[in-house]
Amino acid sequence: MKTFGELILYMAVLPLVAAVAVVCLLVLLVVSFCLHAILPVVDDHLKRRRLRRRFEVLNEKLNSRERRFQDELGSAYRGSRLTPLSLVYLREDVAALKKELEKLDAA
Repeated sequence: MKTFGELILYMAVLPLVAAVAVVCLLVLLVVSFCLHAILPVVDDHLKRRRLRRRFEVLNEKLNSRERRFQDELGSAYRGSRLTPLSLVYLREDVAALKKELEKLDAA
């Protein structure tokens, strides 16, 4: 025969502990599903923001170099297609970033 204390332990405390453990596991499950749903959205947003900032920096750099080049070239060559090779590469980088941003915005 079991004592009164053992009966209370088996009949009240252990089921309560088990119920608390099950509730904690359910809460963890819900939190993990929420994070699983939210993290890709946050990651895409951060990636888009980084690319947009990089595009803005490169575009400003390109504009600055083009202005400086045109100023150095003088008024006789204004509007000419003559550009240094670094401007060509910078234009390609800006165009590639612009395409990448458009793909991300379309998705």
